[in-house]
Amino acid sequence: CVNTATNALHCGACNNACAVNGICTASTCGCTAGQTVCSGTCVSTSTDSSNCGGCGVTCGASQECIGGSCTCTGGLTLCSGECKNVQTDDDNCGSCNTQCAATTTCISGACGCSSGTLCSG
Repeated sequence: CVNTATNALHCGACNNACAVNGICTASTCGCTAGQTVCSGTCVSTSTDSSNCGGCGVTCGASQECIGGSCTCTGGLTLCSGECKNVQTDDDNCGSCNTQCAATTTCISGACGCSSGTLCSG
């Protein structure tokens, strides 16, 4: 015997299973507070990198879901949908879309000459 009013595998009726991580309350399936059903599983769209801010919203490489928004990790900056190191990226030097000239490189967020290199201009 099972209580179909509270059993997540038999919610409201025999063999009526709730979503993965779901709960059964008063014979109705649901998720715990702060969770949403995405693809049959209860998830937190505030922290789930595969459902960040909504079902199916996937964070990219070097990103994590914080407060429902994909955020770059490790001191990286989001530039055109990708996490970049603005301290060393020649195409995003110091800030997004700031490109260093062909004769310079990005060093500590500023375009300049690398050690041992002659630069003109």
